Amino acid sequence: MKILLASDIHGQNRVVRFLRNVAEKYLFDSIIISGDLAGWKDPESIFGVFGELAKFNGKVICVPGNSDYLNFLDISRDYSNMVMLHGESFKMENIIFSGVGGMQEGTDHGSFLSLPESELYSMSMKAFQREDGKFNITISHVPPYKIQDYTRYMNHAGSRGILRFIKEAQPDVHVCGHIHENPGISKVGDTTVINPGNLKINDRIFYITVREKIEAGYVKYGDYEKLNEI
Repeated sequence: MKILLASDIHGQNRVVRFLRNVAEKYLFDSIIISGDLAGWKDPESIFGVFGELAKFNGKVICVPGNSDYLNFLDISRDYSNMVMLHGESFKMENIIFSGVGGMQEGTDHGSFLSLPESELYSMSMKAFQREDGKFNITISHVPPYKIQDYTRYMNHAGSRGILRFIKEAQPDVHVCGHIHENPGISKVGDTTVINPGNLKINDRIFYITVREKIEAGYVKYGDYEKLNEI
């Protein structure tokens, strides 16, 4: 299985079309979007985003971000290929996906969906399921503390609750977002943590492949044709 990764779309239909075109051209089976699907203070933009993503033949698995609203969970159910997770899990083939949305309380960052650190941890743990023969991909909007969370203001904006969850659960891969300017791939123990950053046209394209083993990587602008080879 080939999974395309994105985050922080912020209601930009042009970006959603680019994402869908990449997924279709390079034969991705699924897309993960780790939150902030809607524009800031623009909840109606979710209909354009979901409508565009509904044209993709594969599953789109996502969590709500801090610019999203909890009622998006209900709206997502009207689109057959959308799976929005918030303290829940979803199984597909040999993968168990689980996720929690929002961001941690106690910051000066604006948010329509904030949770205490303890709740980010407990919801992630409750949703997490391990089964023999299945890989685990977990998703949060906010990154784990000090992992792909360094901002342009030169501070760490990640979640201690998500970091605790990853250290204890050790999923195979954890996908996050929120911090636009710190995309990349890191390790927390045996877990690969990926922040695809704010998806912009001509950015790096991050992906996961799941076959006999699970692997993650990215291609740079100008090298997109390498996606045919993964």
